[in-house]
Amino acid sequence: IPALAFVTCYRGRSLMRRGAVAQAEADARTTLELLTSHDIRLGAPIALGLLIEALIEGGDHAAADRALRGSDVGEELPPGWSTTYLLRARGLLRLAQGNASQGLDDLTEFGRRDELWGLANPLASRWRSDAALALATMGDREKARRMASEDLERARRWGAASGIGIALRAVALVEGGEAFADRLRQAVDALAVSPARLEHARALTDLGAALRRSNRRAEAREVLADGLELAERCSARALAERARAELRAAGGRSSDPESPGVEQLTASERRVAELASQGHSNPEIAQTLFVTRKTVETHLGHVYRKLDISGRGELPRALGEH
Repeated sequence: IPALAFVTCYRGRSLMRRGAVAQAEADARTTLELLTSHDIRLGAPIALGLLIEALIEGGDHAAADRALRGSDVGEELPPGWSTTYLLRARGLLRLAQGNASQGLDDLTEFGRRDELWGLANPLASRWRSDAALALATMGDREKARRMASEDLERARRWGAASGIGIALRAVALVEGGEAFADRLRQAVDALAVSPARLEHARALTDLGAALRRSNRRAEAREVLADGLELAERCSARALAERARAELRAAGGRSSDPESPGVEQLTASERRVAELASQGHSNPEIAQTLFVTRKTVETHLGHVYRKLDISGRGELPRALGEH
């Protein structure tokens, strides 16, 4: 069980880096259920951090906050490799909630611990870019520029396209100026050849917003449409809503995010629904996903309600229509 939980959690982290937010959330929840149902504490903070990060990107800050408060971790996270990742996730949550000061404190402490544990890979950490944006929000532009530039230098030494693109975006956002859009375009180009789809969508949305503000509306609509499509494919609801609002402000049209159907299913519900539509029984689904039968029943109840169907016999048609 610990080995399975470990592999599932780290698959989720990989999925999160690639921008598969819903799948990462499902892996985080599966990991936590495996660990808690067998009273295993080792590794739970990592899975909790992954869940919080996925919920933030999914636009459900309240659920992320509940997950954190409902855990048995206190305000003071003890030193250790398993709590380091949770510290970064808590910092991101605080930033998303508008608490830049506490978010910056968490990210800075994460960076200190990351160095201490010998894990300071600029591609893996990425905390400096987030911290730079927090500093800019707090009005400390000079320190924000220094931190963003340091992150870009480290990323270029490492050489991975995703790290370079993320750092380029941070530099653009904290420096602003006349070359703002050009710097964002460099970030978009770097991320386009990386597997980091969510970060690519984020940079596209920022670039589209910058083009709109500079009255290049036709170009902005094209970029924003790409950003919106990519954000929706990543299940990054918060980013998709921002891209949608920018696209409308630029004079474009976007799909209705409230449309019913498969798009409203969570990743876990979608997995259960697909297995059920293939003819698997509830016990078989529970065994395949390493969850309880009660969990399967609950997910199916939500699926039936969201798809407006009466039972599993209608699942193939309902899933195939969307």
